[in-house]
Amino acid sequence: MKSRKIFTALIACLLLAGCGTNKEEEGFYVETFEKKSHNTSTVSSTASSPNVLSSTTQEIDVEEPETSVTTTSVQTYREPETIIPKSVNNTVEPITKVPNKETQTSTVTSRQMNDNSSMANSQSEETKVSSYKTERTYRNTVEPNPEVHYGIGDLPQSVLNTVKYWEEQYPGMTMAVGIYSLDGNAGYVYNPNIKINSACTIKAPYALYVLKTCESQGIDIFSETISYEERHQDTGTSDISLYGNYGDEYTISELIRLMLNVSDNTAYNMLLEKFPIVGMYDLIIPLGGQNDYNQWGTATIVQRKNEWVAIINYINSGSLYGSVLGNYLTGTAYSYLTDGMQGWHYYMQKSGWTDDQPDYPAANAVAVIDDNYLIVVMTEDYSTGIGHIDVVESIGGAVESFANSFGGNIF
Repeated sequence: MKSRKIFTALIACLLLAGCGTNKEEEGFYVETFEKKSHNTSTVSSTASSPNVLSSTTQEIDVEEPETSVTTTSVQTYREPETIIPKSVNNTVEPITKVPNKETQTSTVTSRQMNDNSSMANSQSEETKVSSYKTERTYRNTVEPNPEVHYGIGDLPQSVLNTVKYWEEQYPGMTMAVGIYSLDGNAGYVYNPNIKINSACTIKAPYALYVLKTCESQGIDIFSETISYEERHQDTGTSDISLYGNYGDEYTISELIRLMLNVSDNTAYNMLLEKFPIVGMYDLIIPLGGQNDYNQWGTATIVQRKNEWVAIINYINSGSLYGSVLGNYLTGTAYSYLTDGMQGWHYYMQKSGWTDDQPDYPAANAVAVIDDNYLIVVMTEDYSTGIGHIDVVESIGGAVESFANSFGGNIF
């Protein structure tokens, strides 16, 4: 123990030391620190009396208390993030982005050991003085994630894990999943060649056929009408069957909107009478689409993908009714894939579902997300006759997480 004389004065000393991040052309470095610290204490005292209007100063002997100081420094880094840009002229140059290093934080705790101090009105202030020795450790630029590729390959492991989980939950279910670039030339797939019930996802390529036919034949979809008759009524999903009356006239554009937006089966039946399904197959089979000449039928995810590549091309072509198709596929009432996603996304989508029908159970969806990539999910379960919408939603969430890990730029 030692003692000293203290006169009333306030002495504060504060030296600050910082660190930064520098980026090198061929790689990046991580700063490591060797820290040295010492502590100084400043004590001040003021004596006063309620009966005296003046203050006094005096010399006092103070025993300096023993102080235990624990210093904890935390240096954290975010992992470097690799962003893969879209290809340009068939060439791709991965870009490695080194994130900003998080701020170093230090925690100082102290415990006063002298409980007999007579300085009742004293304040103890800890001041930390630190010095750093900086060293540079170089590492090579991070390589692109091997799951990101520019051909057709297997599902990324994170999405495949979700698929396997649901296959265990529903052993009788058949599932196929595809994640594709908008031109269809790159993708990740699972069971790509298995045919599964199309359900209402077939209505999207059918709408493409109707609009292209109207455009080529000079049919004004906003003025030409079709009459709703009893023979058109469908017991499935239909606003027309619920709220319409026989003899009501519907424009072709309104029927297409209802068929896509609320998946109206009666609207589909009304259009089929004027635009037979065989015409759709004449259009989509050469494109690699569904090929069974059925009003509903079955398709592989590859066939459904090929149809949607044609849909995307038509929407972006500047054709007379291209924007109409894009608008009707946007913000659809049933949106299973985006329903399973956490964030907001611009999307065009067509979902399909049948339930309590042992001969035709399905839960399917196709979606373009953020004008960036295409998802196709098709499921059926003859063992239960149930369409597993929960599975489609879950796959949508898994794909979103995978895409987010690359800033959405997965192709």
